[in-house]
This record gives sequence, structure tokens and C-alpha cells, in this order.
Amino acid sequence: MPYSRRILHYSPGPADLVGEVSDRAIAGCWFELKRQGGCGDGELVLRDDFSDRAEIDVGDWIACEYGTGDRWYLGKVVERSADSPAGVRLTLRGMASELAEVFPGGYGPHDPDAAPPHRYAATDLFANDPDYAHETVDSADEPRDVIEFLVQQYVVPKTHLAYNAALVNTTLASTTVTSLKFRGEETAESILRELALRARNAAWGVDETGTFFFLRKCTNVGATFQAGDDALRLVETRERDLLYNRILLTGGLVYGSAPASGECQCVYRWRGHYVQPASRTQYGERRIRLWLPWIRTAADSREFAREFFRVYAQPATCWLVEAADQTTLIRPWLSRVRLNDRHGNELTTTHVETVRVQFDHRPRFRLLLGPADPRELWPEPPHEERHPIVAAAASGYGGELLSLTSLNLAESCPPSSSSGGSSFGSSLSGSLGSD
Repeated sequence: MPYSRRILHYSPGPADLVGEVSDRAIAGCWFELKRQGGCGDGELVLRDDFSDRAEIDVGDWIACEYGTGDRWYLGKVVERSADSPAGVRLTLRGMASELAEVFPGGYGPHDPDAAPPHRYAATDLFANDPDYAHETVDSADEPRDVIEFLVQQYVVPKTHLAYNAALVNTTLASTTVTSLKFRGEETAESILRELALRARNAAWGVDETGTFFFLRKCTNVGATFQAGDDALRLVETRERDLLYNRILLTGGLVYGSAPASGECQCVYRWRGHYVQPASRTQYGERRIRLWLPWIRTAADSREFAREFFRVYAQPATCWLVEAADQTTLIRPWLSRVRLNDRHGNELTTTHVETVRVQFDHRPRFRLLLGPADPRELWPEPPHEERHPIVAAAASGYGGELLSLTSLNLAESCPPSSSSGGSSFGSSLSGSLGSD
């Protein structure tokens, strides 16, 4: 199909077509596609001397097509600024941004929406919760179960997202869920990020059709770029800044049984302290604090910590690729890319985290390959999280030296097989294999 850029305007909803924006009115356009997020940020600039520049307003939708029927992007207008004579600048956000406006669960009888707390669990462990009698429970023992419930129960009814069960197909037999409880405090977006990492760093988001996806990491190669040929610019960076081998994980509140004597009920906050010993030995200690208030068990925190180390316990190799005159869109959630040197030798074949498309006279791609910054995915809380703890035998606090047999560290520093103990005094033995 020949390139004939089309910018379509929808209002009030993403299915309500208003018409095509005149190509002469467009001064510039770009958008991003993310492996975790789908359609991301974008921008459309309209020339100031066109009368229809004021027809598009905040809350409207913009779709970008390579040609008639070949859609590449869908985003919502979240900001409109006019600067004469520069023109009208429309800031776009992909539909996945609506996930940040959905809060699963609730406070129960005291919630303005009368929404009960919602627990997704494979077993019943927290009968002492003060709101136990009011909670809603769904049986779930793997991330896919929780994803399907969250999207169908909370996301679809409150957003423009469409759901297709065929696009929620990522799970591993070794990746489990024990007990997660939501009280309307966390966003669906933050929950999805954690579950995606647990599911072997799965892809998730909303595609250009407005359909939600949650997909296992793909193995097929969708495009090849060669330095000096397809790739106008190719930059490799290997850094220690995204390397972490020690986690202090802060979870939710755990309630003990209320004493009959009228004393205060024992309440403490779940903490997990995990170390990847092979990485620490080779690269030195790199510590990060993470805040995941829906986690309250050793099994759930261990599942997260293990997959976190699988991604971040070694120096990250990041690539930047710039390519012009592109005719085939790279959707990061559907395929990987291969990079070759000037002689055609393979440099790497890996997943793309972000594709930025400069959508002007000819599409130009800017690809970012390499893991996302965990400090942006799971920012630290704005306050110190120090809480009283009870005796280790009663608390079940988590902590381990996590050995990963599939971690690609140098042969001079093989993964440790030793068992470890928690910084809180409890002991958890055994290593975790590659599964």
C-alpha cells in the first residue's frame, strides 16, 4: 500500500468519526508505541492559518493511518495549546492511560461508590482483616486469572477499552498468585505492571484498535536493521545504572487475631528483603526499595523478586536505532528486531521497548531497546515506610538469596546455590531454578 498519511478526528468517543484532518493543516505529527503500554504519547501540530484548527478539543480522539484502513495509532487529546504563529499543539495519550484512572476494589460500606474490597486469591489467609466480612473474592492462582477479572470487572465498564480473550494469553506454570487484595487505592495500571513482570516480563497495553492485550514475550523477528543501510544511526550503551541485586519490598498490612482481653489487635506491614548473590558478588551491591501494597505473602513477593532479578540483576544493554522511510510498522508487543553491523553480522536480536514514529512526509522510526527504568515503573513512596514488626516466627516475613540458573552472568561468577536468611530473622531455604 502506498503511503498516504491520514489523520482522523473522532468525537466524542473513539468510534465516532468526525472526519479527516486536512493534510495541508498539519505542521507535524509523532507518536510512540510501547511494549508495555501499547499506544503511548503523541503530538499533532496544526498550522495557525487553517480555520478548522479549533475543531479538535480536549477529550477528542486522533487516529493515524499509513493508508486507508491501515491504522498505526490511536490517542486521546489531553492538552490543547495555541501559539500564534506557531500553531495549535495537541498532546495525545494512548488509551492505556485510562488504566491510571481505574481503581479496583473499594473501602466497603464507607466507600462513596459502595464498592467492597476485592481479593483475588488461591487460598484464604487473611481472615483477621477488619473488612473481611465485606470483601468480594474471586479464585485466582496465576496472573492471567487476575488480569481477566480486573479488565472485565473494572476496566471495560469504566473505560473505552475493548476486551478480547485471545489477546490475554500469557502465563507460565511456575508463575503463581497466592493472595492479592485491592481497596480502591491502587490503579489498574500499577497492578498490571507488577503482574506483567511476574509473567516473565510480559507485554501489555492497548493497541491501535482500542483493544487490551497481555501477551507473553514474543520470539519472532519482525524487522532487521543494518548499520549504514537501514539504520541511519545505531548506538549501543551498556550501563550499571539499571542494575539492582538487593530489594527491600514493602507490601500491605497484615492483621493478627484480636485478643479477647481487649488489647489492641496486632498489625504489621509485610516486608520482604531479597538478594541475588551472584550479581552482588560480581558487580557490587545495588539496592532498590519497592512499594507494592497489595502483596502480603512470601510466595507473592518471591515471585515478583525472582522475575525482577531476572531482568535487572545484570548490566543493561540498551540500543538506540534510527531508521527513515519505513513502510512496515513495528508493534513492540508482537515482534522482536534484529540488529546487524555493516557487514551483516548479527549484533543482537531482542525486544523493542519503545518505537517513536515521526509521522511526516515519510515515516521515520526511533527505536529504544533495553529494559525500562524500574524507578519509573515502581517509584518509591514519598514517605519513609518503617513499621513495627512482630516475632519472626509469627510474622512470616520474607527474605532470600535468590539464585537464578538462567541469569546471564560471567562464567567467573556462577550463580550461588546457597540458601539464605531474611534480614528480619526468619529463614527461608532453597534456591529458585530457571523454570
